[in-house]
Amino acid sequence: MNKTAAVLLATSLGAMSPQGVDDPGSRHLSQSLVIASTALIPPLEFQGVFGRLRVELGSAIVLPFDENRGSVSEFLEAVGPAAQMFYFQVLRQDELGLHLSTLRRVGEDRELRFAQTESLEACRIRAETCIAEAVGTSVAEGWRGNPLVLGASPLFRPDVSGVAYFEFAVDQGGFIVVATGEHDVPITNWSSRGAPPSALLRQRAQQQSRVVARVLKVDSLTWVAEDANGAMIDKVGELPNQLHDVPALVDESTPEFRPLLRAWPSWRALKVGFSESYRPYLRRQAAAARERWEADRVSGGPSMTSDWSSWTTYEADGGSSEQPYYDQFTYGSCYVGCGPVAWAMLFGWGDRQAHDGNPAWSSRTGLYRTGGGTSASGASSSAVAPLAMDSGIENVIEELNGWVDTYCLFGGGATWPSDMDEAQGYLSARTSATCTGTDSNTFITSSSKREDARDSIKDRDTPVIIGTSMGGGLHYPVAFKYRWRSKTNWLGGTSYDREFYVNPGWGSTGSFQWIEAKTWFVGQLYP
Repeated sequence: MNKTAAVLLATSLGAMSPQGVDDPGSRHLSQSLVIASTALIPPLEFQGVFGRLRVELGSAIVLPFDENRGSVSEFLEAVGPAAQMFYFQVLRQDELGLHLSTLRRVGEDRELRFAQTESLEACRIRAETCIAEAVGTSVAEGWRGNPLVLGASPLFRPDVSGVAYFEFAVDQGGFIVVATGEHDVPITNWSSRGAPPSALLRQRAQQQSRVVARVLKVDSLTWVAEDANGAMIDKVGELPNQLHDVPALVDESTPEFRPLLRAWPSWRALKVGFSESYRPYLRRQAAAARERWEADRVSGGPSMTSDWSSWTTYEADGGSSEQPYYDQFTYGSCYVGCGPVAWAMLFGWGDRQAHDGNPAWSSRTGLYRTGGGTSASGASSSAVAPLAMDSGIENVIEELNGWVDTYCLFGGGATWPSDMDEAQGYLSARTSATCTGTDSNTFITSSSKREDARDSIKDRDTPVIIGTSMGGGLHYPVAFKYRWRSKTNWLGGTSYDREFYVNPGWGSTGSFQWIEAKTWFVGQLYP
């Protein structure tokens, strides 16, 4: 920051003179852009992404800014050619204090803004094609004959103009979520069982005597219903948290870092800050999705998939019928955490395989013991881990909560990826089985982690824990199926379509669904 000025956006209320110059008698930050002089000196000092930023507001130029305009970069460019020299960071103040975004340069890194480009009809064709490919196969449990697409529910995202996704219900059960543009892969979620997430949210709203005006999809496994005033009614899945101290660009070569997580002070604040907070991850997601969209366009459109190879599918032993479906519950003053729930489901699967006579697991009947107890306490290894929650499984999840250092983050149980492998403490008290977890807290998906997860399912017939949230959500579902297909273009390049079938840990087999095969964490169990 010593080469140029800094531009800051403050969201706290304060006083500002009509001329736009800060009143030396008032040291309040206002709803404004503050362009500090190049001589950055005390008294105000903030921790930023690239060190500490010191600002003398008394000598700063203040430009009014309404955050509803959306684009800080466009606003600054309107100042004139001189704006191109400025680097800027967004400074926000909320109930938790002041915090800075990543460093950006005006004109070089515009706001990420996406728009709907696919019509409802084009998305419907894509959904119908998905059904036609899947019906009658092992990936579409429950679909028979000629399943039909029913009504479409529009889903929105804070950074997408227009409809971001269409969610299609299927008459035989299940749903398909289709993206309307390159902000995401063409089909993001689908299932042949259970109710569409938007339908679940409308049912919950009705129970509260409230009416859903819009449903937003803000992460790979997160839907939010809001009323006509934009207030949140309810949600499915984990809300992402604010991310700070994240590099402006992230990819597989980015050095290890640990973001600062903060709570969003409100649902409105999440929507306003969505693009800014998750900018590096949204950009990476869109870049990865672009190749998948281009592959479809080369074939002539979403309904022409004959040049794709047939799907190849792998599944863990036992398939869906042997997947425990546990859920979170309140533990102390907080939810117990999806990390402990994921390990409990994976260990429960292993215990059931041992009792079912799977030769790879036959010696590991102690993965679950009576009442969730340990070998030292005399708990018997003859007990079989149940598929559904009971008091014994609650004991297991509470113990795992302690082993993996799950902590209360704004009402939710959060577990850092680097702590997940400490679940070994649970195993060591019961059996000789082992578990491993990748040691990275960046939330950056990688091909190597995806392949490690794939290989657990494909080569060892064993489910695997993955990390699916875009960043800061810290959500860990269990993946137990994997499928892929490919196509080669006229230049010889190969494109791939890859999906995981996941158990999100929401307490129901109806929540099992196919999602894009990507992950920033891999948790594995070995006999």
